[in-house]
Amino acid sequence: MAKIGQDKVNGAIDAGSGLGPNTVIVSVTDSVNDITESDLDSIVSFLTRETDTQSAFTVAGVAGDVAGGTQVVHLALQGTGTVDTANADLSVANTTVAVVCTFANS
Repeated sequence: MAKIGQDKVNGAIDAGSGLGPNTVIVSVTDSVNDITESDLDSIVSFLTRETDTQSAFTVAGVAGDVAGGTQVVHLALQGTGTVDTANADLSVANTTVAVVCTFANS
């Protein structure tokens, strides 16, 4: 028979955002030109692999339309480490990656 409702032995409810263990919203901003698909692909590739300076993240969402032309895109990243914003722009000209906010389920 299928269970319905709370599945914990003690019935306690844990507070949390429901967004996973750690969700980080970052902005990708090009101060001069529109962000290209190639630029965004390079940055996403960096953010989703583990390096010496960061853990790998999963991209849970993207806000912004590079096909329509925009200078700012927001990414929702999920993972447990720290985003390496100092290196995430991969030297893409005029581009900055910055943490906007973090939702931590602790």
